[in-house]
Amino acid sequence: MRPAMNKGPDRDLARKKCGKRNQHNQFFKLRTFSHELLPNPYKKNKNFDKLVQALGKLVVKIELTKKSRDRPREVYSNARGSFNSSGQIIFSKLMRSTRSRHCPCSDCKNTSKRRREKEYAIISIKTAAHAIFNEEEVKNATCTLNFDVIGARDLKLKGYKLDEERTSMEFDTSTFYCITHDLELAKSLIGTIYQLKRSHEKVFKRYPKKQDKNFVIVVSHPHGCVKHVSFGRLKSKSSVKDLDGRRTLIRLSYDAITCPASSGAPIYTISQRKIWYLPSHSSYVTRAEGNISESNVVWESMQD
Repeated sequence: MRPAMNKGPDRDLARKKCGKRNQHNQFFKLRTFSHELLPNPYKKNKNFDKLVQALGKLVVKIELTKKSRDRPREVYSNARGSFNSSGQIIFSKLMRSTRSRHCPCSDCKNTSKRRREKEYAIISIKTAAHAIFNEEEVKNATCTLNFDVIGARDLKLKGYKLDEERTSMEFDTSTFYCITHDLELAKSLIGTIYQLKRSHEKVFKRYPKKQDKNFVIVVSHPHGCVKHVSFGRLKSKSSVKDLDGRRTLIRLSYDAITCPASSGAPIYTISQRKIWYLPSHSSYVTRAEGNISESNVVWESMQD
């Protein structure tokens, strides 16, 4: 029986004009999510509550206020206004200034050495490359944390630098950094990342059968609204590129509902081996069986 508090999407999302509007009832508010919403054989496993809430705390809303002129024409280059997407915090590291290394944020750069913050933290965020294309767009992006309910106190981080080694338009993956002086926030995020890992280990052990591991959970900001959870089944894993005979790049497809601004959201599957670096939502295609979503490209070694 579904909890009375969570019968579907919040009112803001329910009112959005969308080609998938008749499927919006498959979104559930993160704030009041319960394992009892899940289908069998998962709905009796309370570990999903901690897993989904931990994953949700790491999901951010990304707002790009100005797109780069270098964007390829086919990648939303002509879209007007701000561009919303989702992303996942994958790394949080506390830093301390030294003689040769100082906080690189714009506030500290533009002040005297005496007034610069001695301690800061670097936050790494993973999303899709069609959401954040290059470093110019990183600096025009704002990441909103804790946007779980309308009117709640949220936190905003400005994009600082692109991780070029982990960014590829070909594979639709992008990683960038933000800087914060909120050390308590950074410590909390570290704890949440490890909480996600512990919760996943418990869930992974609970379902030894391969067919039971093909369950997918997505936490995103559909249409830029508050965080919602959707779930479904892994439909396929398609090979994209053979790297060295041992590792193959693959793309996942799944039937969990996604909408505009779900781009870049983490795609959790029970079969995932490396919880640190989840694939991100990339796109969706219409097939005979309905709308099927696709991830960006990941190593097959990360999957069971």
